[in-house]
Amino acid sequence: MKNIAKYAALLSFFIIFPTIVFSQKENNKDNRRMKKEKIDQMKVEFLTEKLSLTSSEAEKFWKIYNEMEDKTHQERKLQHDIAKELDRKLNTLSDSELKSKTEAIFKSEMKEAQIKMEYIAKIAEVIGQKRATKLLNLENEFRRELLNMLRGDEFPPPPPPR
Repeated sequence: MKNIAKYAALLSFFIIFPTIVFSQKENNKDNRRMKKEKIDQMKVEFLTEKLSLTSSEAEKFWKIYNEMEDKTHQERKLQHDIAKELDRKLNTLSDSELKSKTEAIFKSEMKEAQIKMEYIAKIAEVIGQKRATKLLNLENEFRRELLNMLRGDEFPPPPPPR
């Protein structure tokens, strides 16, 4: 009788545990997606305000900016994937393979910079060169404020209007 109870408990564990784990993974994916959406919304609000975009400028700006973000994201993902592979296989790759992978990362970084240059020029056509250049600093400022918020620090008070 004790063996039957043990087997029943073990069977219950193998039926219930995967369900719990799977639902937690789905919840984690949903949470990450929701956090990303919230961060994206915060970024839209932050940049729109800091760049003083009119509604017609915002419509054009965000179309171009989102294209740039998609393309640069692809390059960063490529860099990350190569770096992960290098980390895993560092001791098994030949020197020529290591050199090739390292060069691939640098080429991708250069392509990312080229994409940004191209799209900043397109953005400047919409909002002017001064605000397009300001965008570069605002992206870094947003990241700093986001990191402060994630660490639990409050956002610094906004600077007084100019």
